[in-house]
Amino acid sequence: MRRLFRRAMEGGNLGRGEEEIMVVRLGIIFGVAAGVVMIAVTTPAIGQMTPGLNMPMGDEKQLTDEEKEKKAERERAYKNAIGKIPDQKPSADPWGNVRGAEQKKNSK
Repeated sequence: MRRLFRRAMEGGNLGRGEEEIMVVRLGIIFGVAAGVVMIAVTTPAIGQMTPGLNMPMGDEKQLTDEEKEKKAERERAYKNAIGKIPDQKPSADPWGNVRGAEQKKNSK
């Protein structure tokens, strides 16, 4: 192949059989390269269409009565715990009383 290519580049005459061989080999090379490019371009799209291995697609497991009760109990316990958290007081402004009311009016 190298000899054929070198002779063609140097302007040497190739025989009819040698030309056909070169054309076929170049066709195969370009075909394989085009296939590799097509695979490289379409692989991300295929990855977006297929679901992940650990992600169920609508086939959620039906809960038994016992599991439903446990879930409801956890939910109640969570809501009770959230309700026990005291409301936060507004932050204290340490510089709030430094200036008098008259100075605040004059600064505007």
